[in-house]
Amino acid sequence: LALGYLGLVAIVLLMPDYDPIDQSQTTISANPEQKVYANTKYGVQISIPGGWDFDRSDKDYFVEAVTLEGGCRVGLMPEAVLPFVSPDSAASNLIEQVPAQNPNFRFREQKAATLANRSAREVVFSADVEGTEVIQHYVLSRQGLTLYALITTSAAVLADACRSDIEHIHQAIKIAK
Repeated sequence: LALGYLGLVAIVLLMPDYDPIDQSQTTISANPEQKVYANTKYGVQISIPGGWDFDRSDKDYFVEAVTLEGGCRVGLMPEAVLPFVSPDSAASNLIEQVPAQNPNFRFREQKAATLANRSAREVVFSADVEGTEVIQHYVLSRQGLTLYALITTSAAVLADACRSDIEHIHQAIKIAK
């Protein structure tokens, strides 16, 4: 029992701290074709098309990217988790929690996915927001004691206009640690 307790304490001490996310080792580079956010402390890199803009105002995210006046948004969020939390269990929790916290959101589907060349779980919701259908995708993947969530949000009427850019962003994410 004592060894189990010591093991649990050791895991908690080794868990990464994302409150708040340290942006001191962040660089953003840009050219007309793309912009790149890199945070060497966490080993995260995100590339976005040149027409998108980075938004670092939400301290829960490494970074968010927006286009079309916010009609399409992509963000990468970390969460320190215990070893038994898998992308599947996190997806199941999300399916219960999102509609419970906001009854306007409806679960649409869950499927296998990838994130930064790792297996992941994707959960899709939709909601009616002020007469506009909004679609939100959560792609959940785990690396070490971190669960990464790539969250994409788009107005349904803009989804086709953003789809290829969002897929490019999704494929270009790198997580080294």
